[in-house]
Amino acid sequence: MLFRFFTALATPLLLLACASAPQTERLAFASSAHDLLGLDDLSRVSILQKFSFRQATLDVSDTPLNASTDTKLSQHESIAGNLSASEKSFRNIEGKEATASYFVRTQNALPPAGWSDVDNRYTHLESGLGCPYGIQISEDTRVFVLERLLQFDDIGRDVGCHYVANDNSDMITVFASYWPEITLEDHAANAGAAIYQTFDVQGPASVSIASPQAGDESAEVAALLDGIEEPIAGGFDIGERNGVSYKTSIWLVKTFGWHVKLRATYPSADQTAEMLSAIHFMASHLSVRAKNLEEPIAPGVEV
Repeated sequence: MLFRFFTALATPLLLLACASAPQTERLAFASSAHDLLGLDDLSRVSILQKFSFRQATLDVSDTPLNASTDTKLSQHESIAGNLSASEKSFRNIEGKEATASYFVRTQNALPPAGWSDVDNRYTHLESGLGCPYGIQISEDTRVFVLERLLQFDDIGRDVGCHYVANDNSDMITVFASYWPEITLEDHAANAGAAIYQTFDVQGPASVSIASPQAGDESAEVAALLDGIEEPIAGGFDIGERNGVSYKTSIWLVKTFGWHVKLRATYPSADQTAEMLSAIHFMASHLSVRAKNLEEPIAPGVEV
């Protein structure tokens, strides 16, 4: 199965000759969750005003990998898991797979096929997944920088965005995969089992799930939240790295056949990294839901 990296590094001195996709028009469907909820300019005060948080756990220690989905999930985990365990093996270094292709975003580069690049954010046109250039709290200097776009299939219905913190190797990876035939529960169980295979998991840990505060939303936001799907989430204690306790976490939801998943690895005590991960997962879920409420894709149609 084809697996592509599209590296998103702005390097003015790098002149890379590569085939560019045709310029994509501004999105015609509903405003993204980033715009509706003001997610591109978050302060600690606005987070407390806009969102509520609850805790969730996921215990899948005894779940075997399902043969029908382990190939897809192992490709996801090779980014979210294996690469976080060996930063030097991938960051800023081209992959070794013969089937991999690369897109380097220089100052004047166009987005890869199937994506738009508008308002400092890549958006996957079929799913609606939005990937800002960076994820941060406005008053902090720490930024999770969009490093690369990912594609795991030939038709652009299994994609993702990979972020790395600018001050260390903490990572956030978000995926949108059109797998209508796979249940949310099977995906969660198999993804959790893959984490146990990748890491020396000490046990389950809780994570935060973010939701918009009820009561003050616009009519558009209220319509978006009406009947919204319930996510599954949980963390995993993976022991110490250089004397610091770490955990790796997963958030997962299924909306209109799309599985939206976020994987993150960070110190167990880093509440900011977990909060940003939870908010970005919520934004990804709502963006994919918004696009597909207005413009669902036709199953099986190749693009």
